[in-house]
Amino acid sequence: MKKITLFFGILIMSMFVKSQTVENIRTQQDGEKINIYYQIVNSNKEQLFRVTISCRINNENKIILKTVTGEVGDNVKGGEEEYKAVWDVLKDVDELTNAEFFVRIELKEDGSTLQAVKTIEGFNPFKYDKERKGQFFIAVQTIGGKVGYMGKWGFAVSAGPDLIDYEFSLLASISKSIIRKQHFQWNIYPIVGIHETFYYDYYDDYYDEYYDEYYIGIAYGCGTDIAIGHLYLNFDFFIDEEAWPHIMTGFGWRF
Repeated sequence: MKKITLFFGILIMSMFVKSQTVENIRTQQDGEKINIYYQIVNSNKEQLFRVTISCRINNENKIILKTVTGEVGDNVKGGEEEYKAVWDVLKDVDELTNAEFFVRIELKEDGSTLQAVKTIEGFNPFKYDKERKGQFFIAVQTIGGKVGYMGKWGFAVSAGPDLIDYEFSLLASISKSIIRKQHFQWNIYPIVGIHETFYYDYYDDYYDEYYDEYYIGIAYGCGTDIAIGHLYLNFDFFIDEEAWPHIMTGFGWRF
């Protein structure tokens, strides 16, 4: 007569495979079936295992479980929190009073070793390999400079002389991207700030020369900048309170 009369003190053993081991194994009797739960520690979803469960029956012969379903056999995927196999006991043995289980895992395929390895190339300033979120930049303009941020929206502050009469300007801008890709970005922006203007105040007959005066006035205009890879270029055009045109251009680096 087929029966399960005793099911206590079950010892479960696991076999090792590289750095993956079977741990936290537990069993549960469900009528004439036994549920076997286990974990494959240090595995990942790119690995495939061959799982074999065997049992020493009543302290005698050791058999490999045949009538077992669930997560057992070939192509058991790694990375799961817990695995479950169900053994239909009385289809394999007539009587079970004591059992010693063995869970063996073999690594069939490790997909992680097949992942593409990033090629280390020489540095190329025309490529920008970071995520397309936003980046800071710094640029040189004649003997002045410009710093700012380029993203979907950006900002910048520049200071220095312009290229026409070399008068000092302090300018600010808020930019909007027109084209925004990984290796290329183009922004446009309005400009507002202050500009130092000088003019001939009066002529001194005694010294036979003009005396000039300086004053600070409002400046406004527009500009555009582009980033190609890490390289940054800008062109700014603005006028002062006397409606004189001024140009500032520069080049720099985005991070």
